[in-house]
Amino acid sequence: MLRLEGDSVKMRRPRPDERHGLFARRYLTITEGIREITLIIEQAMLEGVHEAVGERPARIARGIASLSVSLSEDNLSAPGVLYRLLQPLALQGVNLAEVASTTTEFHVYLAEDDVMLALES
Repeated sequence: MLRLEGDSVKMRRPRPDERHGLFARRYLTITEGIREITLIIEQAMLEGVHEAVGERPARIARGIASLSVSLSEDNLSAPGVLYRLLQPLALQGVNLAEVASTTTEFHVYLAEDDVMLALES
């Protein structure tokens, strides 16, 4: 998890029990557009989603990783916050497969091979 504080970005790695504990959550992001819905899920959930939705997806991307930034309430009214997060990735040539956000979280989805490059940006 990354946290934006002032002009710096800090990274916090999840503890092992947060990722693999008895009550570990499954990863799910749903984005609804005008003409399509994007689901970003763990591989283990794929068959269950196929059964629940009743349709095959138009596209399946594998080898995707997520980097998340936790934003403070102060960042909600600050101009250019997302630009400050995305510009270094663009300058490094990191291709983003998808982005998603909530009020205080921003997630970028990218190729697993680009994670270290993104973290160094």
